Amino acid sequence: MNLKLPEDTITMENIQQIYDYVFAPYVKQLKLSFLSIEEGKVVARLENSKDYQFVTGALSGQILMSVIDTVMSIAMNTSTKSQR
Repeated sequence: MNLKLPEDTITMENIQQIYDYVFAPYVKQLKLSFLSIEEGKVVARLENSKDYQFVTGALSGQILMSVIDTVMSIAMNTSTKSQR
């Protein structure tokens, strides 16, 4: 396997391409909508779904943690990468 992570800084213009390439299938199933992306800040939306809820209607913590981890990962890649 010869996979290479994108070297581009993540922006609104390239988020969908990078999101489709980098993230695991279960993260893609969340169908996050990215509302804004700027350096150090990402605003995303998760549409509520019965698939994400317990029988009580409460949103699953596993779903929330996946969203938090994904959005944080994207935010960390919104600034210029330093050369090593």
